[in-house]
Amino acid sequence: AASAAPVAVLGAPGGRRLISAVALTAARHLGRGAPIGEAAMAPGLHADEGPVFLDERTPEYDRVAAGLRARGHRVVVCEETGLTGHFGRGSGIARIPAPPGSDGNSRFEVGVDAVRTAAGAAARSAGPA
Repeated sequence: AASAAPVAVLGAPGGRRLISAVALTAARHLGRGAPIGEAAMAPGLHADEGPVFLDERTPEYDRVAAGLRARGHRVVVCEETGLTGHFGRGSGIARIPAPPGSDGNSRFEVGVDAVRTAAGAAARSAGPA
């Protein structure tokens, strides 16, 4: 039987850009199986009613930008630093279930944005999770 326990808590600070950040973090972690730290730290993009902002840390970002432009998008390639805010800051806490035959305690992993400072915390009750 599948466990009803949560597998992750995802979020991001900010306004409209948090939607892209959380969606990308979820797709990477839940869809592709990336560890939460990798999912939160990976470069991304943001798109709403204006141009598509593309992180220059994206592998082959020039090819990605060209592909988006070929589809009619206006693309702005950006360098994200601790002082810029081109992208949302995805973060999360993932629950790693205890392996069979262990003490039954889950582990927790934290993922935060590596470009800008952020914090993550995890806690659990005294009983098995």
